[in-house]
Amino acid sequence: MSTESFYRAFEDRYRGSRELIRERLEAYLPFVRPLLTMYPEAEILDLGCGRGEWLELLRDQGFRVRGIDKDTGMLAACLERGLTVEQGDALAFLRALPDNTLNIVSGFHFIEHIPFEALDELMTQARRVLKPGGLLILETPNPENLVVGSCNFYLDPTHQRPIPPLLLSFLAQFHEFARVKILRMQESAALHEEGAKISLSDVLEGVSPDYGIIAQKVSDASLARDFDVAFQRDYGLDLRQLANLFETQHVGRSSTEITALQSDYEARHAGLLDRVSLMQQDIARMQEQMSRDLLNIAQIRSRQQEQDGLIERLHIVQRERDEALLRVQTAQEFEAQMTERLKLLEQERDALRRSFSWRVMAPVRFVVGCVMHPGATVRGVANSTLTHSINLFQRPLAVVMRPVLRNPLWSARINQKLARFPALHQHLMQISQRWNPALGASLENRMGAINLPKSVESLGNFGQQIYIVLNTELDKQNASKEK
Repeated sequence: MSTESFYRAFEDRYRGSRELIRERLEAYLPFVRPLLTMYPEAEILDLGCGRGEWLELLRDQGFRVRGIDKDTGMLAACLERGLTVEQGDALAFLRALPDNTLNIVSGFHFIEHIPFEALDELMTQARRVLKPGGLLILETPNPENLVVGSCNFYLDPTHQRPIPPLLLSFLAQFHEFARVKILRMQESAALHEEGAKISLSDVLEGVSPDYGIIAQKVSDASLARDFDVAFQRDYGLDLRQLANLFETQHVGRSSTEITALQSDYEARHAGLLDRVSLMQQDIARMQEQMSRDLLNIAQIRSRQQEQDGLIERLHIVQRERDEALLRVQTAQEFEAQMTERLKLLEQERDALRRSFSWRVMAPVRFVVGCVMHPGATVRGVANSTLTHSINLFQRPLAVVMRPVLRNPLWSARINQKLARFPALHQHLMQISQRWNPALGASLENRMGAINLPKSVESLGNFGQQIYIVLNTELDKQNASKEK
């Protein structure tokens, strides 16, 4: 890290702008202007001249100025403004000067960078090189400002230690300067107003953050008289003065003020208690409302859970319905396939029966059936013959059946007798319904059609007749028991 560039950047950040520093330095002009009357060619040497604000100000006033500094980075700002400056050690340069050659020796924020022994030598050399009535002007951070003395002073890593105003003033007197003045000039102007309220913050950091001393070398009374006005003024407030003002305003109040403050406090306290009570009531109402809201939320969540359960069950039912529909669709497709196959088989059967070979082989099948199943063959021939006979005489038979069907007693008896022959009974019912629709329906309503279980329908005519006879006898026994 470049020390020169660092220190110039540090000054720009924390020292303040050139305009601000020049404005502050104008406070010293009442002390230095009389020197131009005494010495028209008054000359000044500024130790640690830095950016050159003081040199520039005095040059504008008519002084011959010269500055010296070790930091070339700081001197560059002076050279930019055409100031006469040199690089070197300030004390060594001061030692090399002859006696009584300068009118002003100054050092602004210079002495806090050197050891006390060097400060002591600076006082000695300055008194030597000054002309009678000449001035030594030194400015440094003010440790009476508690924030400066405890914190801000140490922002600059090149600082040695704070120098109290009384120490610096005493040191100048010790080196036999004729008179010494302490200047505190940077505190807030509001602190000097009549009736200003002093706060604790003012006590801590209200004192001027910098102070300066003006030490004048002995001269005859006629020359010194021009400086009397400047030296007799008081400049700024010290820490003790601010502390006394604060104590007077905040600690030394009368009992009446204290009583008034206490009454005001009690009134405000009572008002705060009322507000707290109202707030507690509001909080209680809010808690009650919150409890109701939580209960409502719990109920809503419960209903939501029930609704979720219902939705889940609905999804299950929908899945089962979809599966059932799929099974029904599959069954329908299977039924359609079976129906189609049955139609194909019936067509094949009809085609086979219409074929020449089937008709030619009919006698052979009859002979084989008589040999293998004589009873069944005979029944089949009889049923076929009876069916064909009935079909041939459907209309006359329907006319004969009409009076029988109109008589409930006859129809019941005939229906009971024909129950042994379900096929014949069913065939006659179909004929009666075809030729006598009203009577056929009446007969069916009175007697009921003979509906056989599917397991019985698979039996032959003889098996069906046995089932009907047994079922009829069972009905008669149940009827007699009921009587």
